[in-house]
Amino acid sequence: MIKVLEMLRKLEENIDDKGKESFDKLVEYVEEQILAEKIKETSSSKVYNTIKSILNRNKESRPILSKVLYKDEAMYFTDSYIAFRLVGKDIISGFPSPSDEKNYPNLNHILNRYYDCNNTTTFKCEELKKKIKIMNPTRLTIKNAETMEIPFGNGTAYVNSKLLLDVITILKFRNNDTITIETNITSKSSDEPLIRPLYIENTEGSIAVIMPLVKE
Repeated sequence: MIKVLEMLRKLEENIDDKGKESFDKLVEYVEEQILAEKIKETSSSKVYNTIKSILNRNKESRPILSKVLYKDEAMYFTDSYIAFRLVGKDIISGFPSPSDEKNYPNLNHILNRYYDCNNTTTFKCEELKKKIKIMNPTRLTIKNAETMEIPFGNGTAYVNSKLLLDVITILKFRNNDTITIETNITSKSSDEPLIRPLYIENTEGSIAVIMPLVKE
């Protein structure tokens, strides 16, 4: 069904006003069928390959970010848009480490600000995965990923849907898990509230941060 949705999205701009209502109903039907499909659970190989792809994103421009810092019984890595501190059973050994950890970004500086959060929202993991899938029926990359809205009580955050999928994959959420997303929202002089980085923690105690996008 996802292939059908991909083809429909490509045809959408060629549909005239006369056929738009019927076309929209067809798209809605296909999306409903996708939502009814079962989503595969995240495998260990999927987690490993996702981490590997994150490390490769800045291999040429910022080589230090192609490394993983193993320190204080935790595993740290980032691509500058998302960052992780994995602990316990979530740690995967064997990734390249920096020769001098002093050159590695201090990720605890931002990860520890998790405790300042004042707004929370929740999603069912399977529903979130399906939503991302429907938004991005073609091969999902950071560049072509649609922007996803994350509603909070005091404002709405906007994130890259591919980066969000990477986060929930690496934190190994099961399909029936509830994902809690937290942030700090403060008011400012303009109408739009100031939304700080978004944090997600799993039951193992591993945590990830994702930078929100600026609304255009």
